[in-house]
Amino acid sequence: MKKTDARLRRDVLAELASEPSVDASFIGIEVDSGVVLLSGCVGTYTEKWRAQHAIERVGGVKAVVDEVDVELAQSSIRTDADIARSAQNVIEWITYLPVGSVYVDAHDGWVTLAGQLDWPFQKQGAEQCIASLTGVIGITNEIRLAAAMSMTTVGVDVDAAPELRARREPGRLRGPRTAQVPRAACRH
Repeated sequence: MKKTDARLRRDVLAELASEPSVDASFIGIEVDSGVVLLSGCVGTYTEKWRAQHAIERVGGVKAVVDEVDVELAQSSIRTDADIARSAQNVIEWITYLPVGSVYVDAHDGWVTLAGQLDWPFQKQGAEQCIASLTGVIGITNEIRLAAAMSMTTVGVDVDAAPELRARREPGRLRGPRTAQVPRAACRH
């Protein structure tokens, strides 16, 4: 059963009300044929980002048009150099991003991410980490993804992995383990 726009608007309002990181009191919501238009203002980019992602979870939403402005408190305004330096530090600290793979530019509080990564979760993770930095009012994620592997190739690689490891490390692969490896035994 297809939701009416009125029903979809109520569901969006309920989802925003249940999102503790968003103060939706200054966010306007209009719905037309399943497309949700957000307007108004919030105090941080994190609120804007989380509001949009909360709405994307609502069944029946076909698209989100986000026209919400970020109006930072005076105490949250930072220089572009400070924002860029903080963003680059965060990017370098993310363990699943190869060193030097993401580049950061900041202009008037707007951060642009560029570079190339292998996986969508890496691209999304980089953006998510930057979204919570003080002083950021928006993000453009221009990170490119490397050519995707075909599922056939992935399947062959996964199927072949135990055999390849057994040849490389004879005697190491045995049946399933029942005991847990002590934490101290992990090599980092």
